[in-house]
Amino acid sequence: MSETKLNPNIRALTHWHSLLGSLGSKSPLQKQMSDLSKKNDLPEDFMNSQQSLENLKKQFPDQLKDKEKTEATDAKMEEQGLEDPMDLDETALIKEMLMKSKNIQDLFTPSQQNNVRAADMHEWKKSTEKWKEMVGKGGKGYGKLGGTSTGSGFTINKEDIEDVFYLLEAKMVKKMSVIELLKDEELHKTIDPSIHLVEELLYEKHKLSGVSLVHAKALIRKYVLKVAEVLKHKVEKAIRKIPNPDIVPKKIFRNLNLKRTIWKNLPNWEEEEQRLFVDKLIYYRAGKKTIPTKIIIVVDQSGSMVDAMVQSVILASVFSGLPNTDIELFAFDTRVVNLTKYVTDPLEALMQTRLGGGTYINLALLEAKKSITDPKNTALVLITDYYEGGSDDVLFNNMISMKEDGVKIISLASMNRRGHVYMNTRFVSRLKSNGIRTIQGSFDKLIDQLKKYL
Repeated sequence: MSETKLNPNIRALTHWHSLLGSLGSKSPLQKQMSDLSKKNDLPEDFMNSQQSLENLKKQFPDQLKDKEKTEATDAKMEEQGLEDPMDLDETALIKEMLMKSKNIQDLFTPSQQNNVRAADMHEWKKSTEKWKEMVGKGGKGYGKLGGTSTGSGFTINKEDIEDVFYLLEAKMVKKMSVIELLKDEELHKTIDPSIHLVEELLYEKHKLSGVSLVHAKALIRKYVLKVAEVLKHKVEKAIRKIPNPDIVPKKIFRNLNLKRTIWKNLPNWEEEEQRLFVDKLIYYRAGKKTIPTKIIIVVDQSGSMVDAMVQSVILASVFSGLPNTDIELFAFDTRVVNLTKYVTDPLEALMQTRLGGGTYINLALLEAKKSITDPKNTALVLITDYYEGGSDDVLFNNMISMKEDGVKIISLASMNRRGHVYMNTRFVSRLKSNGIRTIQGSFDKLIDQLKKYL
C-alpha cells in the first residue's frame, strides 16, 4: 500500500501537528493526534512534543519495539506476493508515518541542542519539499485549517508555509553540528543552502580545513550563485541608457527608431492609397550609461547583519561587471576590512569577513573616504543599523560633510528576509531631516535608488 492511498485527512492532520508543534507552542491538534495514535496501537502520548521518542520507548517497550518480521507476517506477505510488511495494512503504514513525524518533531525539542545529525537535516529537507509541493497544488485539506461552518477556519498559502519553514530551518541549523554536515558527502551534494547555513558556515570557517573547508566553500558558492542570478537580473533591468548628443547615430537598420519614424512621418499619410510615405528616418543615438565613476559599498558585518552583508558582497560583484564603474567594498565591525580586491569573487570576499563584534561606523567611513577623489561622481552605499560604538555626533557630522562635498549617500538600514527593520530610529530621523533618507526593507529598494545614479 503506497502512502498516496492513505486518507489525505490523516496525512494532513499529522503534518500540521508536526509543523505547529515545531514552532515551540502547544499544538491545537494534540487531542486528535492522541486519538489517532491510540487507534493505531501506539501510546496515547506518542505525538506529544513534551515526550521524546527515547522516553516513550522506555515506558512502552512492547508497543515501540523495533519492527521485526514474524513467521506469521512472512507467511502473509508470501501469500499476497508482497515485499514490504507495510503493504499488508493501513495501520502499519500510519505507524511508519507517525514514527517519521515523531523523529522530526524531536529535532525541535530544547534537549536536542547541538545533536541534530546530517541525516536528520536531510530528512527534514525532504519533508519540507513535500510540504511545499502539497500546498502548491492546493486542495486535499492542506491549504486550510479549522472551521466547519461558514466563515470559520483560515487559509494557509504557499508564502505562509515558506516563512514558517524559513524560521524552522534556522532552528534546525542552530541545533546541528556544521562539521557533521560537511563530513556527509551525499548530503553536501544534494542540500539547498540557505542564508542560515551560510551564516553558520561563515561563523565556523576558522575551524574548517581539508575536505570540510572544500565542502563549506562549495555550499557557500552554491548559495552565492543563486542570489547573484536574481540580483544580476534586477540590476540589468534597472540600468537604462540615455541619448548622448555628442555622438552621431549610425544610420543602420538595427539603430532605426521605428516608432518615432512613423510618428514624424504621419503628415505624409495618403488616405486614398493607404500608404505612409517616409521622407525622414529617425535613428537611436549611441548611448552611454550615466554611472558614477565610483560606487563605494560599506557594509556592517556584525552578527545582526549577515543577510545584508552576503547580498552586499554579491551586489558589489554584479556592479563590478558594469562598464565605466569603479567598485570598492568595505566590511566593518570594530575594525575595517577592505574587500575591494575580492570584489569579482564574492565567495572569497565572504571568506575574508569576520562575523560578530561591535560597530564603529565612522571608522569605516574614514577608511572609505580615503579613496574618494571625485566626490561629485561618487556614490556611497552605507548598510548598517546605525548603532554606533563611538560618537553619534562625530558620525553624523562626517556624513553631512561628505554629502556637502557632493558624495551621493545611499543609506540602507538593517533588515531580514521578512522585511523587519532594526535600526537606531533617532539617528535615522536626524539624517532624514538633513536630506539623507534611509531605505528600509529590501535590496530591491537599494537597486531602485542606485539606478537614479546609473
